[in-house]
Amino acid sequence: MLSMILALLIQVQSGETGAQRAAQTQAQTQAQTPAYTAQPANGETRAALEGCVMEGGRWVCRYTMPALEIVPTPGSGAAQVYTNATVTPAGPPAAVAAPPAIVMPAPTLPAPAVTNAPVVAAAEAVLDPGVLNEREQKLVSRCADAGWASLCLPAERREARALRDRQTAYQAVRLQVTSLMGQNQCDAAVRTALQTGNLALAREARDFCAGQTNADTAGAARSTPPA
Repeated sequence: MLSMILALLIQVQSGETGAQRAAQTQAQTQAQTPAYTAQPANGETRAALEGCVMEGGRWVCRYTMPALEIVPTPGSGAAQVYTNATVTPAGPPAAVAAPPAIVMPAPTLPAPAVTNAPVVAAAEAVLDPGVLNEREQKLVSRCADAGWASLCLPAERREARALRDRQTAYQAVRLQVTSLMGQNQCDAAVRTALQTGNLALAREARDFCAGQTNADTAGAARSTPPA
């Protein structure tokens, strides 16, 4: 029991001695190394942001630091040193280059194909009333003489019969005009075609007569002996 008490007393004394030594060492270090603090010189408390730019794929921001004044900590025993550590403001931030404008080329349209279609005179495109086109000819041959039991509708049968009558009348006029042209009655042939409303037939008769007249004139010129 007595030995345990002695051991505790020795341990307590050793701990107090170590704490005293550590405190003395810290005091000596503080006496040898003066402490300094940085305080704003003009009362500014924060830096001013100048701007941010994208450099190397990341944002870089520049600040203007306030003027700093170095003063010793009170009680340190160090000489008072005042230094105006003013950070030189950086230059104006570099302008960020705008991305190049993307110019989309205009689509190239193919040139329209130019076809040299034969020029058909408007007069040649006009058909006489009795001249039937392909559809009308098929309708006449299929339904003009069809009975009620055929596949033709009543309206188709009526149209086919009207077309057939018109074609018959045209063929009669054409036969008359051809007969007059054969008799060298060109004026009468043209007049007959015009009176019946067959303009294409009248033009055909006039062209035939003009060609016949030119041929007769050329023949007469060849048969006339030179003077």
